[in-house]
Amino acid sequence: MTLRLVGRPKRDRPFDRVNYKLDSGIRAMFKKFIQIKRFTEGTAVEKAMLQMMAVDRLINRNKELTYQSVEQEIETIWVELNTEEI
Repeated sequence: MTLRLVGRPKRDRPFDRVNYKLDSGIRAMFKKFIQIKRFTEGTAVEKAMLQMMAVDRLINRNKELTYQSVEQEIETIWVELNTEEI
């Protein structure tokens, strides 16, 4: 007698798993990034989105674009996203 899971477990949140529909060039870029950083594709996409949002905010405020300022802005965005009611 063997025990195995049938189907997939129910997720608590609808955004735990996302099937990204990326064009082949972007997917190839993410695959290289994933191999270097050992992230999942979803993590790579989320990080790229957060970086894009952070850079956009800094540009709109006429702030200097440094690695540290982008990372601080990402942290601010992350806190905002996690404190909002979903």
